[in-house]
Amino acid sequence: GEKPAAAHERRIEALRRRLLLEDADAPPPPPEPAQNDAQDDFFTSLGLDDMPATRAALASAYRRRVLVVHPDKQMQKPAAERLSPEEAKRLFVEATFAYEFLKEAFDDDDDCE
Repeated sequence: GEKPAAAHERRIEALRRRLLLEDADAPPPPPEPAQNDAQDDFFTSLGLDDMPATRAALASAYRRRVLVVHPDKQMQKPAAERLSPEEAKRLFVEATFAYEFLKEAFDDDDDCE
């Protein structure tokens, strides 16, 4: 079988391609942070201070964040509060990438049981 790290990298690259296919002019995906800073950056992308205790809490944090940064939601906001389309897309991609990455921690725990 495929090594877990290789499978993880393949899934992350597929996610990046899927997210960026919607808009060919989209900014490049966020660079992956250094391994020791990765989770802190991912928590920040989702508006969290630490890893939530449950997968449901992680999903809830992701949904809250996406409602704020989703590009389609920007037109519903007053002009002074809107993000630029590029910034909204960047933050949306970062939040989705962070959620997918952190969600795997729960998947890995499920595999061990």
